[in-house]
Amino acid sequence: MALTAPRRIALAPFPRPTHWIGLGRVFPPLLVLLVLVTFWQLVSTLVLSRGAAFLLPPPAGVLRETVFDGQHRSELLSGVRNTATVALAGFLIASVVGLAIAIVMHQSRWLHRAVYPYLVIVDTIPTLALVPLIGFSFGYGFRSQVLVCVLVGLFPMVNNATLGFRSIDHAMTDLFRLHRCNRMVRLRLLDLPAALPEIATGLKISAPLAVIAAVVSDFFFRSGEPGIGRLIFLYRRNLSSELLIGAVIAAALLGLTFLAAVNLALALVLRGRTGKTLIDRRPSTPTHPDDETNGAQHVQANPPRPLRTALGGRARDRSLRRR
Repeated sequence: MALTAPRRIALAPFPRPTHWIGLGRVFPPLLVLLVLVTFWQLVSTLVLSRGAAFLLPPPAGVLRETVFDGQHRSELLSGVRNTATVALAGFLIASVVGLAIAIVMHQSRWLHRAVYPYLVIVDTIPTLALVPLIGFSFGYGFRSQVLVCVLVGLFPMVNNATLGFRSIDHAMTDLFRLHRCNRMVRLRLLDLPAALPEIATGLKISAPLAVIAAVVSDFFFRSGEPGIGRLIFLYRRNLSSELLIGAVIAAALLGLTFLAAVNLALALVLRGRTGKTLIDRRPSTPTHPDDETNGAQHVQANPPRPLRTALGGRARDRSLRRR
């Protein structure tokens, strides 16, 4: 009688509570923050002497001057609001214009070769060198600050969207051409859904850059409503180290807020799209030459649902015209 090995029973993984998962995401950043604040407190109280304590005031002093002081708190909140307005306007314009430029360059290879090098040149110019030039040419008001934000956030949007358009599978492009779909149909059903992850990455990069550009432009222009940049300039001139650190922390929190808002908006837009994408952007690698032929015939016989819907609409239009 032959002996058989005992069967192994596969146990289902024990489900982790949802509050444990949330705690695992929140606890590490809070731990690092606690370590940094503790190190900050030790350096400001033990390492620095009393005469040099103004170089790095303790966290309690920063909180006392920026949060618990009503006048300074309202001043910082007003600066954050003005900087957020400039950054939001520049970010929205850069996103729309950058996506439009990427779409136009995707439709024309010649235009891509002609325009893309100059976009790279604009991106390589330092922001500190660009701000005075814009101030001399367009003034030092709100419009110039928004223009600085647009120029800083434009290239990441164009570059990532162009990368997304180039990553489309050529077989799907040939399929749309085979069914004689025009460029607008291909753009709506193929190009934009395929490039959506890279477009989202461009938005995530441009959002914090818009805040940085708004702070830098306000620091140099110092015109109109005071923002975080002008407050940093004033606190530096008055040697108010507590308020200076508070303004820097406020600028960092504003950038994180912009990034979190973009992530939340993308999560709401992309909700329900997982597993329901129109195409797979990864090129297929058939193991046998017949697999590629059979796959192409299957795709041609069974096009994606949005494409079938578009083609069905065109067929109905043709039948109505004949009648």
